[in-house]
Amino acid sequence: MIIGQVNTRYQAVIPLTVSDFDGQELHDFPAIIDTGLDYDLAMPRAVITRLGYPIAGVQRMTMGNEQRYDFETAIVAIVWDGVPLGVRALATETEFLVGARLLAGCHLTARIVPGGMVTIARIATP
Repeated sequence: MIIGQVNTRYQAVIPLTVSDFDGQELHDFPAIIDTGLDYDLAMPRAVITRLGYPIAGVQRMTMGNEQRYDFETAIVAIVWDGVPLGVRALATETEFLVGARLLAGCHLTARIVPGGMVTIARIATP
């Protein structure tokens, strides 16, 4: 189970562990849950570069305002609920965002008040 907290901006925030490219070090970052992001993860380009990940491609996305943007992408190694995963991350100029694809197969609960608990638990499969 992943446990986080709602911040004063009413954002559900969880800790996210990302490995550097060489797999030598793990780094923890706060990540905002963004169920409107139809992708695994968005992370700051500066962090992608600092951790040594190469840019792997470009993804065109249509945003909520119907504007289309091209985002560079990188395959990054994370630890999700104790399990190492390789996921595609959009390179952004903002904070870490956990998207709907990474949440697939999980139950998300959030008490949307400042300091409220956020939990993500895997859904048991038969």
